[in-house]
Amino acid sequence: MSTLYKYLLGIQGSLLLANGASMLLFPSEVAAPSSPMAGTPISVIHSMSTSTISLGLTYLVAAYQSNRTYVVMGVPGRFLAAALFWYHGGAWRNVACYEAVWGVINFGALMW
Repeated sequence: MSTLYKYLLGIQGSLLLANGASMLLFPSEVAAPSSPMAGTPISVIHSMSTSTISLGLTYLVAAYQSNRTYVVMGVPGRFLAAALFWYHGGAWRNVACYEAVWGVINFGALMW
């Protein structure tokens, strides 16, 4: 696995860690009326935040270990997430674009 790709995985892992930590520390902002997750119970947000933190850590471990298989298995997940979020519409379409972009980046890096 190239050094560039390790950095790309590291970026993804870091973004996931930051997102999970912000959800854990500021759950009321995640559930605010202006949020796509308005009204979501804090317990659900805590569950999502800890899962997001765990996923971020696995990305960082995969980068450290140069684990190409982890990346290969993650590409379909990114595209599935993009399709689901796109289907939900509204602000979720922004998340769909984010997932699709990372899916393309990961796929391209695997092909490189």
